[in-house]
Amino acid sequence: MLPEHVRHVINDLASDPSVREVWLIGSQVNGSASTASDWDLVVRSTREPEATSRRHTDIDIIWSGPSGKTLAEGQSDFYAFPFDDFQWVEKEEDGIAQYVGRKFVEIDFGALHDTSRPIQYRPIQNAVRVWRAQSTTIRAVEMARTIRDAIYEETKDLSREELKAFFAREAAAMRQEIQDGGGRVQPPHEQDARAHR
Repeated sequence: MLPEHVRHVINDLASDPSVREVWLIGSQVNGSASTASDWDLVVRSTREPEATSRRHTDIDIIWSGPSGKTLAEGQSDFYAFPFDDFQWVEKEEDGIAQYVGRKFVEIDFGALHDTSRPIQYRPIQNAVRVWRAQSTTIRAVEMARTIRDAIYEETKDLSREELKAFFAREAAAMRQEIQDGGGRVQPPHEQDARAHR
């Protein structure tokens, strides 16, 4: 079971309409966690990640946008990398994925090191999806964006007064549609009653 502070962060992420999925990765999933291990989350989002402050010292949150740009909270854009670096492969709808992680080889300060050997290795690791937006929510967000873009195109050249008139007409049309019964799904008993009028 996830600790309360991790669940709180996941709920916070889930309230962001741009978030499509939240995945738990790293040592907590792969059986190598110690008491000092942090928690690692990958957030798949419909918006590109930006450099932001880290929201929790014990949780690394890695954002990935539609272009594949991937960036952890608390890091500058200098550290962004393509999501493809993970070589992410999801299993069929079971909320499990495999990816290629990065593990750095620890070298004691001042110790001799064979520079012909890499300082990191790339093990195949597991990921578990801990939250996913409902497909209806995703469709609603995409539809809202389409409507917003269409309204912008239709109104971008209007004056302030023309814009007010445009939205007044649209609001009146919506109210009329609702009064006529077309703006909502009618329960079956209301549909029957309308049919017998």
